[in-house]
Amino acid sequence: MSTIFAITCSSDRNTLTQAKLFSSLEGAEDALKDIANERRDRLGVQVIEDTENRFSFLLGWEEVKVTWAIIELSVV
Repeated sequence: MSTIFAITCSSDRNTLTQAKLFSSLEGAEDALKDIANERRDRLGVQVIEDTENRFSFLLGWEEVKVTWAIIELSVV
């Protein structure tokens, strides 16, 4: 059994069909870091959580919560 890693976003309704897949945790962490860096300084973004495996923020005056996270998936 193998393991792959996926970056998911809570704002996507079809989370796994829209996920970015990676063969290593390091690759997924680097991609998540790029996503966080791109969004962190945008107008209307208030960061809630910023770790190696999760990036959450509130967006806009309605404070819509968005979470990007790395999940581990087993491949059979």
